Order: sequence, then C-alpha cells, then structure tokens
Amino acid sequence: MNILTYEELLHHVVQEGERREDRTGTGTLSVFAPPALRWDVGKDGIPITSTKKVAWKWALWELSWMLRGETNVTGLGPAAPIWEPWADENGDLGPVYGHQMRHWGKDQLQYVVDLLRDKPDTRQAVMSLWNFEQLPDMALPPCPTLFQFSRRGERYDRLDLAVYQRSADMFLGVPFDLVSQAALMQLMAEELGVQVGRLTVQYGDAHVYLNHLEQVTVMLKAWAASSSPAPARSEPPAPTPTPTPRLHLPAGGLYGFDAREATLHGYEPGPVLRGEVAV
Repeated sequence: MNILTYEELLHHVVQEGERREDRTGTGTLSVFAPPALRWDVGKDGIPITSTKKVAWKWALWELSWMLRGETNVTGLGPAAPIWEPWADENGDLGPVYGHQMRHWGKDQLQYVVDLLRDKPDTRQAVMSLWNFEQLPDMALPPCPTLFQFSRRGERYDRLDLAVYQRSADMFLGVPFDLVSQAALMQLMAEELGVQVGRLTVQYGDAHVYLNHLEQVTVMLKAWAASSSPAPARSEPPAPTPTPTPRLHLPAGGLYGFDAREATLHGYEPGPVLRGEVAV
C-alpha cells in the first residue's frame, strides 16, 4: 500500500489500527510504521487537509518560535494554548524543539543551511531533536525527531525533505505538523535559492485517540464524498480546477518571518472540529 495523502493514512489507521493503551490513559487505535506519506509541495502546494479547518497560522507561530530557539510559551503569542498544558508555572518547557534546533552544543539549523549551501550533494544535512541525555528535562519529548534535507536534480536546484516522526496524533497533531514541515521546507528552499520539492514523512506510532473517533468519522465521510466518482452524464461537465493551497510567507526568512503576515491561497476548509488534547 502506497500512502500518498493524509486522508488515506487516516483511513488506514482507523481501519487497520489495533486497540492500545497509552501514556495519557485515553486509549488509541494504532498502526506502527505505516507506509510513508508523500507529497510534492512544489507541484501540489502544502499538504493541508480540507476535511476540517486547520489552524495553520498557529502552526506558523509555533514554527517561528522553534526556529528562534525559544522554549517559553510567552514567545508563542496567540498559539500559546498549544503548549500551556505542559508548561511549568513560569511558562517554561525545558529543552524542547527550539533548544535542540539552535542550542544543542551547536546551532544545528545553521549547520544544515551551511552544509546544503557549500556541499549541495551532501547526505549529511540532518537535524535531530532526539537528545537522549536531555529527554528527562523536556516537558514532552519531540514527536518529529529527525529531519533530513537533500538538494536534488541535475543542478541541485530542488530541495526535498524527509521527516521521521516517532508519534503521530492523526486528528489533532498531524494536520498541524504537516503545515509546519512544509513551511520549514519552503523557508529552507528560499534561504538556499532553490525550488521546493517533495516532502516525505515516515511515522512510527500513528494513532487516533478513542475520544477523537467521532470527529475523524466526520472527516472521512467528507473525504469519501469528495473522492466519489460523479454520476454519468450525457455530456461531460466543464473541468473544475482543484484548489492548490499555496503558502506565502512574509519577508524575514528562515529566522525572522512574522506569522501574522503569512497568507494561504486556495484553501477551502471544512468545519472546525474540536477535540480534547490528551496530556
């Protein structure tokens, strides 16, 4: 089975997932190491689902916070509720994502940028967030744990990204993460002056929490309806262009873009579907 889209993977987890207990006590339907999700961001835009409305600007707020190396919720602005359940009384989260990207003894993010610029054929442009020594000090271990960038094409003029994500909350987390990962890829490509290419995400434990099944059912019904073939007609209808969600990021580059000024064109989302975060 070759998973291509978020909705295909979501359907796969619901259909094939096994019932498991989990750290939060909520319970999940879980698939381990499913087929990877693959998306051509350059051709098809960012992989954002339209079966529910995704808070994509919150994802960009969180990404900019990480890229600055910050670890206190005050730096998240309107997106602070994402992390507040895990923060201490001062809003601190310990050495989470941003710390590992920018302050793990060395600035990993800048190292990867320099490596891709100086050695376009490198296979070492890897950013790891799984700092085993500091895991006990983190409010929550990282879910996406490894990012590998690769310049492709005869002139190395396309940037691809492969992500390994150890834990994937399919309803709340993954739609959000995909926006962030595609935006990171786009920012990195702009920094290098190359085109955006393909995003591949390999998940470890991909799961749907049992208290999200009702919302997921709504999403899958909408996806099935949109995927159903149209009834036969005597004359074919005029083709309707499929919206391609294109993310436009403001000036400021990899380290200083302002999420408030970002725009997303071609996104026609479904309803807001809320779900309780498993803490």
